[in-house]
Amino acid sequence: DRSRGLGDVYKRQSLVFDTNEEAATFVSDVHDRYPMVSGYQNTNVIDIVSKGISKGTGVKAIKKHFNADKMLGIGDSYNDLPLFKASDYSFTFHSSPDSLKKEVNDVVSSVSEAINKVL
Repeated sequence: DRSRGLGDVYKRQSLVFDTNEEAATFVSDVHDRYPMVSGYQNTNVIDIVSKGISKGTGVKAIKKHFNADKMLGIGDSYNDLPLFKASDYSFTFHSSPDSLKKEVNDVVSSVSEAINKVL
C-alpha cells in the first residue's frame, strides 16, 4: 500500500516461547485465526505485524523512498525470509538454520564480511 509512510512499515509485537516448535505452532494459529495480522517466526520468538507488512515491505519502501538501485539484506532467522526475497542480494550467517542458508545469495561470518564482499 503506497499510502503507508516509512514509520508504518514495520510496527510489531514480539512473543517469546519456550521452544522453536511452540513458536511455529503459534504462528500457524495466528494465520488461521486472525486474518488482519501476520506472524513471522524468529527461532522461539514470533513477530506479530499487520497483514501485508514485513521486513520485505520495509526493504521495498526504503528502496523506493531513497530511489536506490539495489538493496542488500542480511538476517539470521525465519522472520528475515521476506527481507531476503525483497533484497537484490541477501546474506545470512554460518550460524543460521540450514533451511535459511538455501534462501540467500551468500553465507558470511559477520556483517563486516558481507560489507567487504559488496565493496
